[in-house]
Amino acid sequence: MPRLRSFLDARNAPIWLKLLVGLGLVVLLLLIPAVLVVRSATDDIASQFNQNAVSSLGSGQSTSVSNAIAQARTTLDTFLLSAENQRLAQGLLLAPVNTSELVLPRTAPAQIEAAFAATLLNPATGLYDSVRVLDRYGNVVASAATNNITGILSGNEAGQATFEAARAGAAEGRTQTLTVAPLPGGSGALDYAVALIWRDGRPLGYVIGRMSSPRVLYPGLRFPAEFPR
Repeated sequence: MPRLRSFLDARNAPIWLKLLVGLGLVVLLLLIPAVLVVRSATDDIASQFNQNAVSSLGSGQSTSVSNAIAQARTTLDTFLLSAENQRLAQGLLLAPVNTSELVLPRTAPAQIEAAFAATLLNPATGLYDSVRVLDRYGNVVASAATNNITGILSGNEAGQATFEAARAGAAEGRTQTLTVAPLPGGSGALDYAVALIWRDGRPLGYVIGRMSSPRVLYPGLRFPAEFPR
């Protein structure tokens, strides 16, 4: 036992053991900060990765929704660029004053409603839930919807967000406006309005399409399968 206590006494330890213990302490002191730095860097990288993933997801969704809205707008623009459809709309809006000098078809509401139903409201390809025609005073003169493609919806939309935005836009020289129209219950709908300009530069009325949220907005809001939910 005395010999064991003597061996364990640091003062009596061999020189090689003292050097080994000292070297071990130095290595340990160097490794602790290094481990902490590596761990901190790893946490920073993971945090940055998560931020980039979320940012990328948000950017991708925004682009997808923007592209879908642009496609819906192009669909309505293309419809109204057709000379035949323009004449139908003009004939409807000018029906009270239509004369032989105007050479416009005497359009019945059902005619343009049928044109809406066959193209913009086509169940297979349509991006709109409803399309309506308003005169310059906000009166609804024709309207078609995916669940009711016939019949005029009576009423006047003067004072409502979409019509007022469209009228203000036309006064400033903008023939196209995109508006979030409030709906009961606090939700909203995306309305795209195109002003129909007559020869004198004044709007005859407006064609307003209400975009389908399930077809235009919702597909772009899905999370990628590989992203954790």
